[in-house]
Amino acid sequence: MIFKEFALDPGLITSIDKCVKFMNLFGLENGKQLSNYPRRWRRRVLASIKDSDLDDMEKKEIEISLSTISQDIFVDRNSSKFDETIDWIENAIKEDKRKSFYGIIAREENDHKNIFSEKDVNTNNEKLQTPQSVNLNNSASEMVKWMRPLIQDSSIILFIDNYFKPYSNTFIKPLKLYSEMINRSPNRSTYVELQFHCGMDVVPRKWSDKPEKWLINDVNKHIRSILPKNSISKFFLWNSGGYHDRFILTQEFGGVNFGHSWGTISDQNKKMQNVNYIEKNGSMFKDNWNFFYNCNIDPVLTISV
Repeated sequence: MIFKEFALDPGLITSIDKCVKFMNLFGLENGKQLSNYPRRWRRRVLASIKDSDLDDMEKKEIEISLSTISQDIFVDRNSSKFDETIDWIENAIKEDKRKSFYGIIAREENDHKNIFSEKDVNTNNEKLQTPQSVNLNNSASEMVKWMRPLIQDSSIILFIDNYFKPYSNTFIKPLKLYSEMINRSPNRSTYVELQFHCGMDVVPRKWSDKPEKWLINDVNKHIRSILPKNSISKFFLWNSGGYHDRFILTQEFGGVNFGHSWGTISDQNKKMQNVNYIEKNGSMFKDNWNFFYNCNIDPVLTISV
């Protein structure tokens, strides 16, 4: 995955300066996520400073700083265990053997293969650098798994592909998995808005004189039943040549530019496709978000579920 998971010893947060230093490491824009290990990681930090020598004001600053961290920084671990009778680092090493972290940031150096001590954490450490792009296997499950940090808690998601075909399993399979992911999200409390943007080039010849009716017919037939619960979905049809790039964009967490398609690739000879993360504050995201989300055409179809 392009978003690398790091375990961070809660005991390292011993001042507001260290809290800011370590939290600035993480985020999708940095390619790193903080493992919520052990569970309720933030509570562990607050517990570790409760009886420390820090004054009450600094303790409160740390509490406020942790409470305002964006949810996309964290990644949960299913079925993880934590033994309260042994140190955090011993637990982390055991957990790493069960399901590996990209890195473990600990208070002290250790011979374990992927442990970083506090002094190793700086912007010049090449081992802490993570890429902004990745080659993914041409499978729905692989792509959806990779997109999870962006999709599961976003309130507005744009699926953009000039060659989006609502009748094709290359799009139906990943969309079904995305919908299931959204439905399972523990942090979701509001409606989610989905937008689908496609072009005239995919309209079958027999529907060429009534493309909007084609889109309505095929969406109702193949897509409506797999849309997530408590959602509103809008389907847009663009004139050919309107755009060529393929994106998934989210309001909160930035987006992704796909080399071939946000669906799987129909050409089985192409086993991989390149995927690039797009930072929310960058010009590529802003330009495309404004172009598509604030577009000057009306949706052909709107579905509320």
